[in-house]
Amino acid sequence: MKRRGYSKHNNILYLYAAIALEFSTKDRYPFLAQNDLLLRTRAYLGGILRESDCPSLTIGGTADHVHAFFRLSRTQQMAKVVETLKSHSSRWIKSQDVGNFGWQRGYGCFSVGKSQAANAGAIYSESGRSPYAGTTESAERRGLVLSPKAC
Repeated sequence: MKRRGYSKHNNILYLYAAIALEFSTKDRYPFLAQNDLLLRTRAYLGGILRESDCPSLTIGGTADHVHAFFRLSRTQQMAKVVETLKSHSSRWIKSQDVGNFGWQRGYGCFSVGKSQAANAGAIYSESGRSPYAGTTESAERRGLVLSPKAC
């Protein structure tokens, strides 16, 4: 029996997966404090996400870590996107004469529902700095998870 309004030829998958991602420099060393390196790194990360068909909604961070809020493509796997972001940006940052640069192993990643996406984007100020600046990394993550403004 055929269901009304359904055809095997018009299956459309609608996926909205907004992702809040955070990862740190190796040993939380402030490598990105040099000149305008943080701004250029944010732009570079945005380009990597765009090339991965994962448009960025906002990218922020500080001298020792970055935040990216983006839409995950339905054809991409989260771990692969993070691997691409970290490996390509690491290679690029090293080419900018930044000595022993490296990203710390691991990352924090949270999915954000469509109804909360506008609020989650607000966790970054216009300057790209986290409102949790000056807190410990674990306190920042707790704030991101528990804050009504976050996911």
